[in-house]
Amino acid sequence: MSEVYELPGITVTAPKESTGGQQYQFDGGDPDGLTLVIHHKKTDEYFIPSVLDGATWEIHRKGSPGRFQFSITRDDVLKVEEGDTVDATWKGTQFFHGFVFTRTRTKDKTFKVMAYDQLRYFLNKDTFSYIGKKASEVIKELAEDFECITGEMDDTGFIIDKRRESNTTILDMAQNALDLTMIHTNKIFVLYDDCGKITLKDIEKLQTNLLIDADTAQDYEYKTTIDKGTYNLVKLVVDDRENGQKAYYAPHTAEEYAKSETRKQWGVLQLFESINPKSQSPQDLADTYLTHYNRLGRSLRIKGAAGDIRVRGGSMMYINIDLGEDDETGQGQQQEKKVRTIIVESVTHRFENHLHTMDLEVRGDIITGEGGGK
Repeated sequence: MSEVYELPGITVTAPKESTGGQQYQFDGGDPDGLTLVIHHKKTDEYFIPSVLDGATWEIHRKGSPGRFQFSITRDDVLKVEEGDTVDATWKGTQFFHGFVFTRTRTKDKTFKVMAYDQLRYFLNKDTFSYIGKKASEVIKELAEDFECITGEMDDTGFIIDKRRESNTTILDMAQNALDLTMIHTNKIFVLYDDCGKITLKDIEKLQTNLLIDADTAQDYEYKTTIDKGTYNLVKLVVDDRENGQKAYYAPHTAEEYAKSETRKQWGVLQLFESINPKSQSPQDLADTYLTHYNRLGRSLRIKGAAGDIRVRGGSMMYINIDLGEDDETGQGQQQEKKVRTIIVESVTHRFENHLHTMDLEVRGDIITGEGGGK
């Protein structure tokens, strides 16, 4: 059963005897801009506060919960406390459901508020072991343990033989399982909170038809590096009590490595890991790592693009920007300007004066992210 609340310009559908973990659905709001609804749990009241300019919504493809920062006017009527829920709509479409974690009072009678989506609860630490499970199954179990609501969860397919996570955040446990799936299948899955439901999707389903070019972006910055996440030598060590320690290399031999063009150019950049003796084919894993990391790290930051609330970390879109990078022939010829598919690594949506813009960090095609980026 549910209760329906009619507020000025917006309809709230709330679960009966709701708790902080249950989802609320919102319809309506300012057709020309931003609307916030705060649910004060202690009194079961709803407030639509006056929002000051400069609200931001920041979301990443992995590693961080979504967070929404905004300022509201304090008055004698408004009630807001840590743990209260915040829902946000832009031009009548809901894009955020989260929880107040921080309030800052200022002299000019405002609250600066930081709210996070459900993935904030995935920052709890724990120890967790599993055998023969898919990443999607692991994530569902972890979400249930921490009382988070789940929505659509794509089947990740790959079965992880055995893994133990000790004193690790739930978010890292989930991402480690997704990274292992990506390494073995070359498929990327994105974990995010979709307006109050933990969701897991194949990245191909997050393709949009959006195109950004030099005319629709205020500015951009293109960076290349070998300083982080780039390796041209992989060494994996298996410590087996029965057979002793054995190392697996990629490239396989010193002779092969001596021929490496990236070694000659960059020097020795080694990735070292100690792996479980029962890991599937350590040599194949070493070869896969080398394929992913033996490349120049590239990142592209785009500032002030036209905003679209469909865009989140993991969204796929198109760019048509001349990056001015020399080609690999070494002849100094510039790359031909063309439309490229990119993956959004992080996005900050900015809402100000009824204007919505977004700052993006992206990778894809030649924009490969730091060292290929898992």
